[in-house]
Amino acid sequence: MTEQITNIPDKGKKKRIVIVGGGFGGIKIARKLKGQHYQVVLLDKNNYHLFQPLLYQVATSGIEPSAISFPFRKIFKGYKDFHIRICEVQQVHPEEKQITTSIGSLNYDYLIIATGCYTNYFGNNEMAKHTMSLKTTAEALHNRNQVLESFEKALNTDNPQKRNQLMTFIIVGAGATGIELAGALAEMRKFILPHDYPDLDTSTMKIVLIDGGSRLLPAFSSQSSEEVKKYLTRLGVEILLNKQVKNYENNMLVLNDGSFIESANVYWVAGVKANSLAGFPAECYGPGNRLKVNEYNQIQDFKNIFAIGDTALMISK
Repeated sequence: MTEQITNIPDKGKKKRIVIVGGGFGGIKIARKLKGQHYQVVLLDKNNYHLFQPLLYQVATSGIEPSAISFPFRKIFKGYKDFHIRICEVQQVHPEEKQITTSIGSLNYDYLIIATGCYTNYFGNNEMAKHTMSLKTTAEALHNRNQVLESFEKALNTDNPQKRNQLMTFIIVGAGATGIELAGALAEMRKFILPHDYPDLDTSTMKIVLIDGGSRLLPAFSSQSSEEVKKYLTRLGVEILLNKQVKNYENNMLVLNDGSFIESANVYWVAGVKANSLAGFPAECYGPGNRLKVNEYNQIQDFKNIFAIGDTALMISK
């Protein structure tokens, strides 16, 4: 394989560091490398850094996408020997110290994988087809349009069952994103809808938060979980714990206990799976497709390749 990516200058006597992914991890390390006498190449599918924690605000019409999107070329303006290419990285070839991308191949001296994660449907393809996820700007805008369209349709229908489906919002997954979504929708119901839709009975809007675990925010302390539960309950969010989704079709969400909820709006934020690059031996991948790393974030047996952020799995003894 030969180096083919267009217009990346020869690295000369410098070492080349290739960073795959311009999320929080990739941006942070790229900034740290400023002036460190390396040639740095940043590869990403987009030409901007996305502040993902606020995607739920875009999805609920709280802010515009431009407020959480920051162009790479503005962030790294003035950086010396720093190169940005927009592409999809397809595979790593560790023995050749080379990666294959959608625009060609590129050699590296050091490789940093910071590719983040995507929505995990746990093998349930129907959920991927019929529910709303929240990992990209496009998904957030789709969600926003669907929410607003649901209100418009609810206003125009005389069918009580159809109106109930349109006014019921289900969130599957009680992690941070699920909690934020539930709160934002509840605040929309209380403060926004009565003004924007005075002819619509917004008190009929139902918000249901479902999780298979025994408490909200399982990654946080039990005290935090209880406080959040009390807060959402005060906002009128219905919370269903120890419930798993079995199926969803024709606006009918079926739970594992046989119960069901009718809804035209279901968010799936129940888990993530790492976007780890292909090309490593099978033993390098852990649960959730994460790459196993040591205390220095080096992938086992590859001292010049690092994984950081959501794509890394560091097991401490």
